[in-house]
Amino acid sequence: MKKQEIKIVIGFALFVLIGVGAKLALAIPKEGVRAGSEQFKAEVMVPVNQEMPIKNSETELLSKPEINVAPPKDKTDDKKFPDNLAVESAVAIDLDTGEKYFVLNEERRWPIASLSKVMTATIALENYKLDDKVILSEKAADAYGTAGDFHAGETYTVQDLITSMMVVSSNKAAVALSENMEGNKFVDLMNKKAHDLGMLNTYYNEPSGMSSLNQSSLSDLMLLTKYVWQNHPEIFSASHKTKASITEINGGKTRTLTNINQLVYDPRFVGGKTGFTDDARQNLISTFSLNNKRVVIMIFGAEDRITEAKKIIAFLTEKQKSDNDKNKNN
Repeated sequence: MKKQEIKIVIGFALFVLIGVGAKLALAIPKEGVRAGSEQFKAEVMVPVNQEMPIKNSETELLSKPEINVAPPKDKTDDKKFPDNLAVESAVAIDLDTGEKYFVLNEERRWPIASLSKVMTATIALENYKLDDKVILSEKAADAYGTAGDFHAGETYTVQDLITSMMVVSSNKAAVALSENMEGNKFVDLMNKKAHDLGMLNTYYNEPSGMSSLNQSSLSDLMLLTKYVWQNHPEIFSASHKTKASITEINGGKTRTLTNINQLVYDPRFVGGKTGFTDDARQNLISTFSLNNKRVVIMIFGAEDRITEAKKIIAFLTEKQKSDNDKNKNN
């Protein structure tokens, strides 16, 4: 066969093959192509991480260790929480009615630091007389801190030791009060009182709060705060003063204590207690007179409790103003 004839045969064969391929392609149903295209699009649009839905409930957002964004608003778009609250836990509650203005992790158990001294003062008042005399032991004088300028062998009344705890958070005063009972009886009474008040998330290891084993929740401390205001208001009243005087009985020397709680300079402040350790960070119990109501603000785990308390006060003030405006319009 000549070369020219071979080229013609090969060309014809290629022509036939191309024609067959084209027919096969045309034979595929158009519906199949569309179905395949839609399936591809669907696969692309399926959300990644379907088993981990986006968390958008208030509870889930508020359970984060630190809150640096405003929690979501409800359907009415009313503001329900203070903005940018950087704390572990916080609550604002009407002391008299129990109305909760907002709650953030109120059941979380946390080292309470010197907030322990509120219970220490309570047990002291319920087991001693205010004019009972207490001699500071070496152990009490060696307790951490210099607040109150106490020394071994000095004698003070129970009232002055309670004042020292509430105004300058003296650890020495707390230990001295507890040592006025034998053994560990004082701390046992602290835990018994907590149990009697229904403070089931609370435990006291010692009277000052220096131990991280002293733990509670804000809901528990609210029970104690209500009890103290109802039965021993003088505990928080002592903390309402910018300055207080105590007298060492043996030498008759009087010294002046300056309140360490900066909120005392707010005219709305009624009384409270601060607390701090490295583990607990800054804690706070404070009562304010706001809009003719006694409002308790509590904070756990803040880097700056005063700033956070002011955020809460501003929130409550604005909320009351908003509520008043709504009532006028209705």
